[in-house]
Amino acid sequence: MQKVSVIIPVYNGEHYLRQCLDSVCNQTLREIEIICVDDGSSDSSFQILEEYQRKDDRIRLFQQQNKYAGTARNLGKKHAAGEYLMFWDCDDFFEPDALEKLYTKASCLQADICVCGGNKYFHNTQKTAPNVSSYLNPKYVLNEVFNRMTNEDYILNFANAVPWNKMFRRQFIENIHLDFQEIRNGNDIYFTQCALVLADRITTVNEGLINYRVNNETSLTGTLSKSPLVPLSAWISVEEKLTELNVFPEKSFVNKVIGAITALLRNVKEPEPFIETVRFLRNEGLEKLHIKEREEDFYYVKWHYEFVKHLMNDSLEDFQTYLMHQTYLQLTERTAEKAIQNVRLKNQGNEIKKLKAECKKETIKNEKAEKKLEKKNKELEKKNRELEKKNRELEKKDRQIAKAQDELDNIRHSWSYKIGQKIVWLPSKIKQIFARKKR
Repeated sequence: MQKVSVIIPVYNGEHYLRQCLDSVCNQTLREIEIICVDDGSSDSSFQILEEYQRKDDRIRLFQQQNKYAGTARNLGKKHAAGEYLMFWDCDDFFEPDALEKLYTKASCLQADICVCGGNKYFHNTQKTAPNVSSYLNPKYVLNEVFNRMTNEDYILNFANAVPWNKMFRRQFIENIHLDFQEIRNGNDIYFTQCALVLADRITTVNEGLINYRVNNETSLTGTLSKSPLVPLSAWISVEEKLTELNVFPEKSFVNKVIGAITALLRNVKEPEPFIETVRFLRNEGLEKLHIKEREEDFYYVKWHYEFVKHLMNDSLEDFQTYLMHQTYLQLTERTAEKAIQNVRLKNQGNEIKKLKAECKKETIKNEKAEKKLEKKNKELEKKNRELEKKNRELEKKDRQIAKAQDELDNIRHSWSYKIGQKIVWLPSKIKQIFARKKR
């Protein structure tokens, strides 16, 4: 069985698809299947998919009429055979070890869901913001393995409501009979949020393994004004399902939905959809989403306390003015933080340059010392060789002396030597006697 089924809905992604497929096909985890579902593309996307399928037999292709990503994901899920499911988008690209790290952590801990961080890739500037906290916020991850009961207040707040940074155990998804909603925008909200609440075991990998492309005007987020109420309906479906199952985490849900509403209103770029959205919220949406005026400490984000009051009580014009002003203040604050960060980075850069210069100076000094030491070592090696030569000569002489000594000892112990000693003893004795008489 394949370890992971990677499911990719594709719709008019010819500009990004090659980068996406290259990053998927080159994953370090090789035991995968890549299920691509063309959602009625009118560009060259399907031809690109066929090209890659010829090069990699792990790729499986399916086609459907344009029914949006949720339907495409459900079709891919239906044909998936992997132990785990990964839902990636055709305009994103992924770190080479993304699947390996997610699968290793999930399988080791027998997790139903494993969530990783993501990098924000700015399409216009081609710059990257690494491991953005809104994709995975470690502050709300209280244990290595957790679920709704052990982390009830933050079960929907520790990660974003998208599938692309979450690996799901296929059997878990099949057991709870969970599908993506077949809607234009926010089809993943119902799937991901219900899965997080219903999972028994969730774990995380706090690394930016996904490169999520933003500022892409052709994405569904970029065209949100066409159907702004659809995501709100998705959140209402989540509330209804979790309430039906008696597992509704109200505090976590409300805080999550308020963040989603602020993002929605900021991304609706035309006045009529904006007015439509606010009126829907006031007429029925807020009640269905459990949003009402509460104590200030109920909210995880400080300014959401005021946001709810303005959303419920202001005129449309005043509320729009408030939201624009609040957005301006936050952008100004972020700009200031960015400026401070840039100064810090510049100072760090200067410190790094200074350290590099000192290191270079120290390296040159060390290289000179090493050369001197190398020269001395060569001289010592030469002297050692001379000493070894002399030692060999002395050892040779010692062997010669030892040999001569052995020969002398052999002579002294021979019969001829002993007889000779006896023969010369008498004359020597007579000579000594005569010498004493003369004195």
